[in-house]
Amino acid sequence: MYFRLLLSALTLAITLPCRAQNTIDIGMLSKSVIKAECDLTTYIRANDCLGRLLPTLQYRAAHYAATRATYLLRVNYEPTVPGTPSISTGSAFLIDRERGYFITAKHVLVGNRVWSTHLANHAFPDLESAIEDHLARNVGITLHASEDATPVTARLIGMDRDSDLAMLAVSDLNLLPLANYDALFRPIPLARAGQPCVDPRIVVLGFQADALGRMLPRPPDDWASASCSLQPNTYRIGELKFRIPLHSTTLALNPGNSGGPVLDQNFEVVGVVSGASTGSLPAQYFFVPVSAVRTFLDRFR
Repeated sequence: MYFRLLLSALTLAITLPCRAQNTIDIGMLSKSVIKAECDLTTYIRANDCLGRLLPTLQYRAAHYAATRATYLLRVNYEPTVPGTPSISTGSAFLIDRERGYFITAKHVLVGNRVWSTHLANHAFPDLESAIEDHLARNVGITLHASEDATPVTARLIGMDRDSDLAMLAVSDLNLLPLANYDALFRPIPLARAGQPCVDPRIVVLGFQADALGRMLPRPPDDWASASCSLQPNTYRIGELKFRIPLHSTTLALNPGNSGGPVLDQNFEVVGVVSGASTGSLPAQYFFVPVSAVRTFLDRFR
């Protein structure tokens, strides 16, 4: 009876083909409904059907949770010229539900301001210390579940000196949609660092601007290949210099994707979107590897 009730709850529209045990039907990720034709007359047949069906449902559930753990980030600076507010926009994702911590790209918080001039009169050991102090005190940082959602105030927890990573916190997670649903509102798990890299397939979550300038969720991508070779050179975004290797990918990234999670086919975080090199063809797109994310998180645990 349990099997019959479980399967009858599924909306009928698409028939699952006969598949090997414990495989996942990737194509169903974009489908809104699933139909299962199962013979429930014997335990063996019912068990075989569930063995084909449940991995796909679990996969869909992981994707559902991951997309709802990704948020639009806006940083509002006080105007340097009256009447011309400065805004930086990107993506962020939930990393620690209990503490309300979110990961994003540091350069989204820093924006395109000329910080060396803006903070020239402050006595700090380095530019990044001055930027971190300013962001913590004078800048409005908000997270949104969508473009039209009510903004939730976030505060800066810390910025990594060597990589393009930053940590934010939301004091009242209940203000975010679905926060009370444990099954849906959960951090995206991190992939294990240091595992052999063999032709990984990745997808990127986050926000990007449409033709009208609105920040909308990035549409689902086909899985793309990520280069296994790390880019060893230091690089700059604005006035900040980063000193860690980056992964590269053929998956095109767009403004607004920065700070969003890069997921493998297990829907685990393998990196954080950072930047692009479009001066030569084909363009290269880069993300901070998960090993750097883990090292950064260790500072706060």
